[in-house]
Amino acid sequence: MSADSKASNSKFLKGTLILTASSIVVKVIGSLNWIILSRVLGGEGIGLYQMGFPIYLMAITVSSAGVPVAISIITSEKLANKDYRGAKRVFNVSLRVLLLTGLLFSSSLFFGADWLVNNHIIRDSRAYYSIIALAPAVFFVTFLASFRGYLQGWQIMTPTAVSEIVEQLTRVITMLVFADLFMPYGLAFAAGGASMGAGVGAFCALLVLMWFYRRLKQRPPFQMIERVTELTPGEAAVGLKTVSVNDPWFAGHFPGEPILPGVLIIESCAQLCSLTVEADGTSADTLYVLLKVDQFKFLRPILPGDVMTVSVSKKSKAGPLLTFEATVHVGDTLCSKGCVSFTAMPKQNLEES
Repeated sequence: MSADSKASNSKFLKGTLILTASSIVVKVIGSLNWIILSRVLGGEGIGLYQMGFPIYLMAITVSSAGVPVAISIITSEKLANKDYRGAKRVFNVSLRVLLLTGLLFSSSLFFGADWLVNNHIIRDSRAYYSIIALAPAVFFVTFLASFRGYLQGWQIMTPTAVSEIVEQLTRVITMLVFADLFMPYGLAFAAGGASMGAGVGAFCALLVLMWFYRRLKQRPPFQMIERVTELTPGEAAVGLKTVSVNDPWFAGHFPGEPILPGVLIIESCAQLCSLTVEADGTSADTLYVLLKVDQFKFLRPILPGDVMTVSVSKKSKAGPLLTFEATVHVGDTLCSKGCVSFTAMPKQNLEES
C-alpha cells in the first residue's frame, strides 16, 4: 500500500471517529433536553411543541435532503482530479441554489402557518406559534448544508462535528430559556418559545462553519499542505502534500522532466508554519508574513507522484520574529531542509501600501 493510500485511509478513519463522537455527544444532549423540557412544558405543552415538527421536517427535507452528500461526493471527485476551480464552482452554485430554496421554504412556512391552521391540517390552533417559530430554522439549516458538504468533500470532518455540537447546545439552551420565559403567557407561547431553539441553533452552526471556511488561508490551486497529521499549536506540526503531474506549475517547469520548483517546497514549509502559529491564537488584525529563508538546501528532486512529509518546529522567538526549522521527506529520504523566519504585520499596513 502506498504512503498516500495509508494517509488517505488514516484520515478517513479519523474523520469517521470524529463524526461518531460528535453524534454521541449530540444524542446525549438531546436526551437530557427532553427530560428537562417535559418538566417545563408538561405533556400538553410537549404536544403543542411537536405538532409543528412534521411540517418543519418536510420543508427541510424537500429544500436540502441529500444535498450535503451530493456536494461532498462531487467535490471529492473534482479534488481527486485536481480540478480545484471545479470544486469551488460546485460550492458557489450550491450556495446560491440553497440560499434561494431556503428563503422559499422558510417564507412559505412562515406565511402559510395561518393557512395550515385554518384548513385544519394542523388541528390545534395553538400550534400556530410553534410553526412560525420554526420558519427561520428552515432557511439556516438549508443554507448551512452547502458548507457542510463542501468541507466534507475536502475530508475535513471537524467543522461538521463542532457545528453539530454547537447547534445542539445552543438549541437546547434557547429552548429551555424561552419556554420558561413565555410560560406566563400560556402554553401556546411557551411551545413557540421552545421551537425558536431550532433557528438559533442552526444560525450558530452556520457561524461556526463560516468561521472554519474563512480560516482556510491558502486555497487551491495554491494550497501546498493538504493534510495536517500532527499539530502542537505554536510549536510544531507535520503535514502532507501529494505532488500530482496535473499541478499547474509542471506545464512550464522542465516540460517532459517535471520537478517541483524549490520555491514551492519552501512555500509548503511556510504554509505549515503559518498554520502552527495561527493554531496558537493570533489577532484577526495581524498577519504573519515570510521574512527570511536561511540555509535552505535541496538534497533530492521531488517528482510527480511523491508524497511530501513536511515537518516544522519552532527554533526561536524574538518579539514579533519567529524562526522555524523545516524538513521535507519523501518516504524515509530527506529531500530539503532549512530555516524560515516570519514577522507579525498589521493587516492595515498591507491595505495602505
